[in-house]
Amino acid sequence: MKKIILTLMLLLTIISCSNSPTIKKEDNLTTLREYKTEKEAIVPKTKIAISTFSSAIPLAKKRNVGELLSDILSTELTQTNRFIVLERDSVDKIMQEINFSEGLGQGKIASEQNLLDADYIVTGAVTKYAVNISGKKGLVSNKKSQSIEVAFDLRLIDVRTGEVVLADVGEGSGSTNSKTTLGMGQTNSYNSSIENDALRAAVVDVLDSFVKTVDKRPWSARVAKANPREIYINAGIKSNLPIGAKLEVYEQGEAIELDGKLLGYEEKYVGTATVSDYLGDDASKCTYNGKLFHIPAIVRLKK
Repeated sequence: MKKIILTLMLLLTIISCSNSPTIKKEDNLTTLREYKTEKEAIVPKTKIAISTFSSAIPLAKKRNVGELLSDILSTELTQTNRFIVLERDSVDKIMQEINFSEGLGQGKIASEQNLLDADYIVTGAVTKYAVNISGKKGLVSNKKSQSIEVAFDLRLIDVRTGEVVLADVGEGSGSTNSKTTLGMGQTNSYNSSIENDALRAAVVDVLDSFVKTVDKRPWSARVAKANPREIYINAGIKSNLPIGAKLEVYEQGEAIELDGKLLGYEEKYVGTATVSDYLGDDASKCTYNGKLFHIPAIVRLKK
């Protein structure tokens, strides 16, 4: 009788210690965010347009992985407090209008920049989506492991010139292990939380290089209207552009091309401007001191 009681107590101990799944995550989401947060207080925000990432992988397409990656990237960029992220539905519609493709789109972005009120556009493609579910059955317990690996290609394109300023690859993974003992516990067939872990890890994998690339490039805004003594630009409160900010004004000239590739535009310095008032959230009026010029033109922070 004592042996039976001891056996039952041992089994109950095993069950109580093995009745829930354990989740193992890559703990790199914090360490990968290495960009300097203090810069957000002094530099105007940059406008980013993110298109829905494409995917030729059937399972990834079925699970809308491209759309999920775009959403996560939008959230992560917004949380840096450095960027204004445009609505993706509007971006996708514009991308269809200019017939963006690998061979044609970059030049057309530059020529049709008036359609897209952004400094940069982000495109991407899912290149890997691997799901692995394995299990092991025993006399007393059953074990099951799930893992997901995700990879995507990302391109960051300067809207004004059509130049690809960053091409990077994001990779991430998520995994979980579950166990049942004598029929108790959990061995789920699929755990969707590890998909979210893998997708976010893949996005954060490229976030640092993304932020540093934009930080190295000079901030600019476009001149929407010009008069002899004042100009209007497409940056304001939302862009974190302060009243009194000193700007340099450049008239945009002819395109500079080499072997059919757009390298940029001629620029002519024409004067200085000072932000004097806001027009809604997205525009400003500036007092202007300089030569008469024609649009298109841009402004940059005065050095």
